Amino acid sequence: MAEAPAANPQRPHNARVNPPPPLNVKKGCEEWKLFKQMWQNYCIVSRLKDDDVPYSRALFLHTLGQEGLTVYNGLKLDDNPTVKQIMDAFDDHFIGKRNETYERYVFNKRDQKPNENVEDYIATLRTLANTCNFCECLKDTLLRDRIVLGIQDGPTRKELLQEAELTLEKCVHMCRAAESTSQQLKSLSVSAVDESGAEACSVSHRDRERDRDRNRPKLTSCKFCGQAHTWKKELCPAWGKTCKQCQKKNHFALKCTNMAKKKTKLHSIDVCDSDSESDTEQLLAVHSKQQEQSQKIIKAKMIVQGNTVACQVDCGASVNIIPARHAKDAALKETNKNLYVYNGTVLKPLGKTDLCIKNPSVEGWKEEEENKDDKEVSKTLPFLLLFIPYLT
Repeated sequence: MAEAPAANPQRPHNARVNPPPPLNVKKGCEEWKLFKQMWQNYCIVSRLKDDDVPYSRALFLHTLGQEGLTVYNGLKLDDNPTVKQIMDAFDDHFIGKRNETYERYVFNKRDQKPNENVEDYIATLRTLANTCNFCECLKDTLLRDRIVLGIQDGPTRKELLQEAELTLEKCVHMCRAAESTSQQLKSLSVSAVDESGAEACSVSHRDRERDRDRNRPKLTSCKFCGQAHTWKKELCPAWGKTCKQCQKKNHFALKCTNMAKKKTKLHSIDVCDSDSESDTEQLLAVHSKQQEQSQKIIKAKMIVQGNTVACQVDCGASVNIIPARHAKDAALKETNKNLYVYNGTVLKPLGKTDLCIKNPSVEGWKEEEENKDDKEVSKTLPFLLLFIPYLT
């Protein structure tokens, strides 16, 4: 039976363990510290021995990568340096001579970052403490003090300060427990938030709508322009404008009150349709002489008791109105009807009577008794008599 080949004494390490990644020189000191720590761990796991200097040196330089090898070529070293000598030279290159005061300043200024958990924060403090040259008897105490003063959680800091005999181990345990409890409470509150999410969203929407309505400017109907706007004269469209009726400023003709105060001589009254059995009649419009000149009103001259009267034509009138002076000799009858003008004025008729009206435009109206033609030259109509001296 053939014997197994002897192991190569120059290859004693475990080749199945991968070495650390190449050194990134641009990241500087912190990157070198991590690379150095990873290389030392690699040597332990792969059982790499320092006795084989050429092999260890070649493997270390190969692991450094191109950038690290460029730094190595610029260092002043012996012809055949060991890996330890190379690492010391890299320490001097990247770290230089440590300033103990500055290293302790960095350690004492290191606080926990907003999104940094407790484990990462404590690990960072331990790394910074290694370069501060603390005495072993005070190292744990200084780490404890830095944790208490640097954590973000205020209630946890209060509990730590209340502990009379606080050790580093107890401090770390309390910080871990507080962080774990906080995370558990957040996970428990997620379900409650999901259940009340729709209701909270609805309430929030109503609150926003109410605030929007409260902050929306109030609109007021303006008596100067007739529009609705904020009660402020600078926002009124009529501000600074001249009225076309009274020629005064700061209002439109639509809202002019000066012309309404002027008295105008009434010329005629318009009547509307109404129930013949009703006790009231409504007058829709009153025309003045000025309006009559600008409007085309149809009139017809009729003969009433031998007098010529200009009558306004209104085919839809339900009642006939005539001044009392045109029916002096007529027999009056009492009436309970009241006339309502468009502006609310109530007129009480003197009475009612029947008057014969003749059309003078029809030929032969004077010989009405002898005229046998089909043309109607006269008609008897019911009238309401008013004592209105300003009606013509």
